[in-house]
Amino acid sequence: MNALTKGLTLKQLMVLLALLPAAGCATATPVDQIKRVSARDAHERVAQGRALLVCAYMEKDCRGTHLVGEISLEELEARLPGLSHDQEILFVCGCAHEAGAAHRAAEFEARGFMNVGVVAGGILGWILEGFDVLPSRKGGLTWAP
Repeated sequence: MNALTKGLTLKQLMVLLALLPAAGCATATPVDQIKRVSARDAHERVAQGRALLVCAYMEKDCRGTHLVGEISLEELEARLPGLSHDQEILFVCGCAHEAGAAHRAAEFEARGFMNVGVVAGGILGWILEGFDVLPSRKGGLTWAP
């Protein structure tokens, strides 16, 4: 057991192992100028109501695991008419290099939302910080109560 996995339960390790194939899904992207926010800072901002945490994928394309506090891309789209262009929107994806999230953030930046970013390390970064994940509507893995 190393420093990254010390203190994780067997169930948490199983989730991490299930996510490892997704961690290699992308490499660094040309949207490197998109801000990266640590999972710890993202968790704090979402808990305080200062940021929206959004899955970077359409619901039909989501692989299953969701983060506590996360909303769907479709829900974000429905809220857009009432959102300020200064609203902080943090996208998350299953890629450790945040490729999907960075592309989605760049798309929203091009649409005029100037306070967009991604969760550094994606879902894996969130899990490694010890934050909860929820079961998906498709039966994804979870360890949240």
